[in-house]
Amino acid sequence: MSQTSNLDLSGRNLRGRSFKNEPLTGANLSKCDLRGCDFTGATLTGAIFEGSQTGLSYWQWFSLFWNSKSKLLILGSGIAFTLVFNNTIDNSFAKHRLALLSSCGVVFLIGCIDLRKQAKTTIGTSFKRANLASARFNNSIVRNSDFTGAKLAQVNWDKAKFSNCRFQDPKIVELCAHKDGSRRNYKGYSFKDQNLEGVLLTKANLNEADLSKANLKRAVLDDASLIGIKALGSIFVDASLINANLSQSDLSRANFSQTKLEGANLAEVDASSTNFTGADLTGACISGLIINKITKLKNIKCRYIYLEKNFKAREPQYRDFEPGEFQDLVVKSRLRDLQLRSIAKNSNEKTVITVNILGDFMPDKANKLNFSNIQGDISGIAGGNIRGVAGKEMVGVAGGDISGQVDNTISRLDECNKPEAASLKSLLQQLKTEVEKEESGLSKQDQEKALKYVDLIGRLGVEPQNQDLLEKVDNALEALPNVMRRGAGLVEFADKHLPTITNAIKTIFGI
Repeated sequence: MSQTSNLDLSGRNLRGRSFKNEPLTGANLSKCDLRGCDFTGATLTGAIFEGSQTGLSYWQWFSLFWNSKSKLLILGSGIAFTLVFNNTIDNSFAKHRLALLSSCGVVFLIGCIDLRKQAKTTIGTSFKRANLASARFNNSIVRNSDFTGAKLAQVNWDKAKFSNCRFQDPKIVELCAHKDGSRRNYKGYSFKDQNLEGVLLTKANLNEADLSKANLKRAVLDDASLIGIKALGSIFVDASLINANLSQSDLSRANFSQTKLEGANLAEVDASSTNFTGADLTGACISGLIINKITKLKNIKCRYIYLEKNFKAREPQYRDFEPGEFQDLVVKSRLRDLQLRSIAKNSNEKTVITVNILGDFMPDKANKLNFSNIQGDISGIAGGNIRGVAGKEMVGVAGGDISGQVDNTISRLDECNKPEAASLKSLLQQLKTEVEKEESGLSKQDQEKALKYVDLIGRLGVEPQNQDLLEKVDNALEALPNVMRRGAGLVEFADKHLPTITNAIKTIFGI
């Protein structure tokens, strides 16, 4: 079988067939009897298994029986029972006939129970190392099947019934199939690429879970705890996250279109390039919320918001936003990469928005920017503390020794075979030298922040295929000049040489 993509085998009896390593992309295997089939290493992307049955074939049952120790118990007790029942044994045992029959029955039952225990650990249908991405197992009966090492991204398990199966994590598959994980603990679990459409996770604990690229359309996560989750590129369209706690999470490139986020905690959330079109943010806490020029905020519903942690600093203070007012305040700014600091009315009843430019800490009033009667097109707001841009990505930095971390990252560029690695290494060493020199004039906090940006750029050089890093490096390259110009000894370098260096880095990465 060499050309088997999109093959229609629906409704057939395929018991015991081998499809090992076969290309079966898009194959229709719905309502098939797949007991005893071998799909090891097969390519089954988008295949349809709806209503099918997997498990042990009749031959596998017979083989299991014949090779098991239970065979002796079952056969022996069966023969003895027949002899006693037909009075073919010695008459001296006749008076014990009932006891013998009972004993035979007990031995037979023990043998059957032992055989069933062995059957629970015996594989009938194998999907080991198969590629089942986007396959559909909805309404199927999945028994005695092995999915270890299989690719299960976006598989539809809706209403599938499982027994005696092997999965990397059965708890995740159970959630995908039964759709109810309310009040359960999934802390730290990886749901990456999983199909969780319509799942019920009310009051569930998903802290630090990985939901990247997961499908959570129409999911219900009301009152759920999602602190520090990773949900890059996830789909939450039409989902409900009322009063959910998403603080300190990375929601970059996620889709929250038409999502209910009333009362949600979005403090210190990285929502770079996230789609909030039509979402309801009424009563949400957006302290330190990071968004960028690509973040979509069209047709947002919002009566009021909270600008400080713990749902403090309600805006507007004593009323609700008029329809479209919130969007006008934060969407119609031509500025990009801003951190919303406050929204208020001045003495002339003009709306004033106080913001910070991403990458600038701006702790004093002199550095704040006030804009009134803002008009124009959307570019978005962004910011929050800089941890959302680079700090979250720092791994293995102990005791603030960011300098050593940067040295380690730069040295790893020597392992890269690409010709640009040497150029990138030279550029990063120049930046590090300038940032660390005593006469730079940078505060310790700004110096550490700049070094984190340099480390982030270096890490992308080591992992050029990492799309998450690519977007963060783009933001870092825009923020780095603002940080370096705060050092009196770096102003000239930042103006004369930094643009050349950053442009060269952008060219290397194709930004």
